[in-house]
Amino acid sequence: MNPTDAAPEATRSADEIRAYLVGRLNAALPRPEMFGGEIALRTLLDHLAFAEGREQAWADENQALRAAGAFQATGVIGGFARLLPDHRDQKAAASVYAEFAHRNGWLELDRALSSEEYRALRDAVPKWCTENKWFTDVVESFGEPSLLIGGTNPQFSKTLGYATARPEDPMVLFHLWNGTRPGNPPSGPPMYGQPVVMAVRCADGPDPFAGTFTFTPEGAHRRPPAEEY
Repeated sequence: MNPTDAAPEATRSADEIRAYLVGRLNAALPRPEMFGGEIALRTLLDHLAFAEGREQAWADENQALRAAGAFQATGVIGGFARLLPDHRDQKAAASVYAEFAHRNGWLELDRALSSEEYRALRDAVPKWCTENKWFTDVVESFGEPSLLIGGTNPQFSKTLGYATARPEDPMVLFHLWNGTRPGNPPSGPPMYGQPVVMAVRCADGPDPFAGTFTFTPEGAHRRPPAEEY
């Protein structure tokens, strides 16, 4: 039989396509660099929004990010570069897309906080951030995260997300950083034994992007000067 005469294979159903895209998105969010970074996440969300007929919601999200100052010429990563010391923090950028995924029911949580746990966390953040905190402080204070972005190596920068099962409850994101000492190459040994919390972010309302951050003393100290932008 001529190969061109073979019966075509059945195409995927809409449910299969959706499940595949949701799976790829949830694989990419915790390790964005391994999947191509912010561009890859945006592509996955664009495809998923199309598959579910939510193109307008995705367009509205992008407009809101621009209006809030979160999306710059280089993408969301540019918005974080104005506030956090790592100018190429793909992990922080991934957290913004995780928020959109959560609101649309696409994010698969490792742990969903109860309403009591969530409210206690929200109430604790302002005072908690008045002192410098480390990776172990976050987990000891609030338990294992709902989403870990950046891998399990305790030395490297990461973002920890805490969320309930309710899409209407804004995620709470802890942005942690660990750089190298001045004069050492970026691939050199970490400055600290574990990453330090720069800020806690929670987008609850129409505040500008910078207004959603609660900085620790170390985060305020390392925040890039405004004149750099």
